[in-house]
Amino acid sequence: FYFIWTFIEVLTGTFRGVGDTLKPMIITMIGTCIFRVVWMLFIVPEWHTILGISIVYGISWVLTATAFIIYYLKGKWIKKNI
Repeated sequence: FYFIWTFIEVLTGTFRGVGDTLKPMIITMIGTCIFRVVWMLFIVPEWHTILGISIVYGISWVLTATAFIIYYLKGKWIKKNI
């Protein structure tokens, strides 16, 4: 799943480089922090194996990368910072 992390790093660096810092921070917090906490609270007690814990990284990266790609393609970050 590490190749997915490159989308997150490149896109968040792009947004921050043009001065858009708030939305990338929120997307990252929701996708990699809040989602993982919710996963640990609700999924791990039912599926308490090492796979149940480790798979959340890949899932959270896919969700976060997807959110960043959608935000990038909409282009509102360009108009806001020009």
